[in-house]
Amino acid sequence: MFHIRTQGGNLDRGRYADARGLISGHKGGTGLIFAVRSGGGTLGAAGGTLRVGVGTDGAGLSRVGVLDGAGKGSVKEIAKFLFEVGMLKRTPRSGLQFLGSGNESVAEHICRTAYIGYVLGATVDGADTDRLVKMCLFHDLVEARTGDLNYVNKKYVIADEDRALDDACRHLPFGDEMRSLFREFNAGRTLEARLARDADQLELLLLLRECQDLGNRYSADWIPIAIKRLTTDAGIELAHAILGTDWNSWWFEADEESWWINGGNGGGAGGEPPD
Repeated sequence: MFHIRTQGGNLDRGRYADARGLISGHKGGTGLIFAVRSGGGTLGAAGGTLRVGVGTDGAGLSRVGVLDGAGKGSVKEIAKFLFEVGMLKRTPRSGLQFLGSGNESVAEHICRTAYIGYVLGATVDGADTDRLVKMCLFHDLVEARTGDLNYVNKKYVIADEDRALDDACRHLPFGDEMRSLFREFNAGRTLEARLARDADQLELLLLLRECQDLGNRYSADWIPIAIKRLTTDAGIELAHAILGTDWNSWWFEADEESWWINGGNGGGAGGEPPD
């Protein structure tokens, strides 16, 4: 257990991994400075001190979280990582070139995959939802460096994903966890990895269903392949539900026709469906 203390006394308490330690603090000119300490000394990256500063101005809270450490714990490296993550917004899902329709970035794919992972984790007994969602978040991270290679590309090109992952994680204080989750996903042996891999395919299936509803006849050829990649009962059950659901049914239901006619105006010339 650790305790957060200031000159005025104990503020809060909680657990920091498996280490027993003390978070002590003092009032500075701009707020509170806390240092994290354990029985063996100060906790921090590469022997440095982890300092969290909370500052205020006349209007209230203005600054939170000044992390100061050496080596892989530096905040500058974390900032670089977050810029790298932003590249996923600019990296297209290249397989859609062969489908002939659809437009999705890797970041958009990861976003819905993470939601699917949460749903599967929340509904499957024994699944660690936290680890599952993290796996979904990191499963395509390396594509910020390698790009998204579709199945045609992979006939001729092999991406060095291990090198890309090591380069992305090398200086991050949480890099070891990222490596572990990425490799667990690719191995596909644990329940969480199998569910995360199913979430990856279910996101593709949702996209294919959307394109099919919008008239792409080639989606019907891709859908059976995506289903055959599923390995969990929960994933297969959700896949069948997806295929039996119209892509816009979440907002446009037949029993709400009066709403689209009247727009909630009680019979007057009403609004229109959203653009």
